[in-house]
Amino acid sequence: MSRQVIPCIDFDQLADDASTGFADAVMLQEHADSKMNWSRAMSDFWLGSLVTDTPQAGFELAIKLSRMGVKYTQPSAEVRDRLRPQYGEDATALIASSQVVATNFQTIAAANNYWRS
Repeated sequence: MSRQVIPCIDFDQLADDASTGFADAVMLQEHADSKMNWSRAMSDFWLGSLVTDTPQAGFELAIKLSRMGVKYTQPSAEVRDRLRPQYGEDATALIASSQVVATNFQTIAAANNYWRS
């Protein structure tokens, strides 16, 4: 697997540059950090197929798909960890999470011809 090279930006120089304000430099740094985390998250090849041997394995894959969707949407583990207590006790958020898993399970079930021979 090849590694992606991410260009380095001298954010200290940007902050000192008269044409670029400090806020712009911070925003660029945050954008670069986000891209780097997303790139790192996307570098793992983990989904070889939606085909599974059993409905149980399909449901577990649906959970994995749902969790990876969150990871790709918010690549910062620190942010996800910080937010977890807020949604972990929110019934609406938990129901929404269950709906995402159910939708992914429908997709996997269809890919497996509903496990019918």
